[in-house]
Amino acid sequence: MYKKILVPLEGTENDKVILAHVRHLAKNVGAAVALMQLHRVIKDDDPFMKSVQVEVGSSGYRKKEKAETYLAKLEQSFVQDGIDVSREFLVATEAEADAIVKYAEVR
Repeated sequence: MYKKILVPLEGTENDKVILAHVRHLAKNVGAAVALMQLHRVIKDDDPFMKSVQVEVGSSGYRKKEKAETYLAKLEQSFVQDGIDVSREFLVATEAEADAIVKYAEVR
């Protein structure tokens, strides 16, 4: 059955419905949960430009800080329920759906 459930999150109220379902499913089948939030940066061949978009003080950095706090809180609640959980803030240049699939393929 399910071994790991990947949960891409928006960081909005909509997440609550998804997380309730995932929590129930993971507890019932013994699956691990991978919580993920994604930040899309402007595609640029220069790796420095990608770094600039998430450096301290940038809007990308603030989004990362907010996501890390949010994901840590969610992680703790899953751990308290006895669910194996991991979390990741992903920075990507490709479309969100492509980045999520690429992430899932290597995990």
